[in-house]
Amino acid sequence: MNIDMSEFSDFEQPILAGSMAGRKIFSALVTLEYPKEHSEVCFFDFSQTDLMTQSCFRDSLLAFRDYCRVSLQNVYPVIQNANDLTLEEVNDYLVSQRDAFPACDLDGEGRVTWSGVLGVLDEKQIIALDRIANKKGELTASQLRREADGVGTTAWNNRLSALAAKGILMESQKGRAKVYKTVLEGLSVGR
Repeated sequence: MNIDMSEFSDFEQPILAGSMAGRKIFSALVTLEYPKEHSEVCFFDFSQTDLMTQSCFRDSLLAFRDYCRVSLQNVYPVIQNANDLTLEEVNDYLVSQRDAFPACDLDGEGRVTWSGVLGVLDEKQIIALDRIANKKGELTASQLRREADGVGTTAWNNRLSALAAKGILMESQKGRAKVYKTVLEGLSVGR
């Protein structure tokens, strides 16, 4: 799913600014149809958007991510092809809140040319993300425990759950185990 963010601009220039604009975008996003059977990345395409401010991001995409984690658990929002100014605004807000959000660049063929996490993760979450990203598949907390000396299943599960709550990892159930994989292949921290 790909959503052109420039369509939400009320200005002559494609600028998304202010809390009110953010709430309007959020309201529009929750009314769209999303897949119910399988997990899907929802790309928010900024290639035609000049700027999204911190307050607009907070009340639109960040609010939508939190909504998805509760109500649309199989939808994973990702910022796509944002310019440096928008990435700086979003990153600064996320750092101030000690939060994170996935982002990427796609080429004209729809291939990921860069993927990363804006904002901040704690050191243990970075380790968990790196382990899953390097495996390029699905892993459980038990599998990670077997690979790491001295770190128990509960600790791994807490780290993985925190990353899933930020929309950085996809979480699904296989039997009694929760399995996790990165929202985008090659996902790493920072730009």
